[in-house]
Amino acid sequence: MNHEQLASHKFMQDHKDGIFVFGSNEAGRHGAGAARDALQWGAEYGCGHGLSGRTYAIPTKDANLKTLPLDRIQEYINTFHDFAADNQHLEFYVTKIGCGLAGYSVREIAKLFRYVGGSNITLPDEFEHEIQKRRYWKLKCIECGQTLQSMHQHDFVQCDCDNQSFIDGGRVYCRIGAMNLSKVEVETGWDEDI
Repeated sequence: MNHEQLASHKFMQDHKDGIFVFGSNEAGRHGAGAARDALQWGAEYGCGHGLSGRTYAIPTKDANLKTLPLDRIQEYINTFHDFAADNQHLEFYVTKIGCGLAGYSVREIAKLFRYVGGSNITLPDEFEHEIQKRRYWKLKCIECGQTLQSMHQHDFVQCDCDNQSFIDGGRVYCRIGAMNLSKVEVETGWDEDI
């Protein structure tokens, strides 16, 4: 077995009730990589995106097997995110879609997942690492005008006004608070320079 086959085999052993999320093509020709492996868990030949059996296909190639541009892949990822949010009873385990046959880097694809979240979605460790390295949050206290940013995990930063707005978590998580949360604004971003 190659590395991809071992990874998908281990996935199914470890997550017997999970949904295997893999990179596909719009025609649903599951002939190689994780897409081929997905056939054994119910992926249907001819179904290029969405839920099928215990799998969910996210296209990274078009029907002619040409790599899709990142903005098109983003649309499919957004659809997946909405589907997962509407189906909290399912657990989704995302493979390194787009990083094999489609030829994109982990950095390029991880960026597309930066706002995808939920307790029922597990991203590959490589995506999580890239996201944590680049994603940031800022909190603006409307009452005093101060903008706060936590720079690392457990870096608690608080403004000086009566609203006591605060942010914590750095790039790992975002925890915010204030006496009046309607007087704060949260901004999230992606740092390309790291």
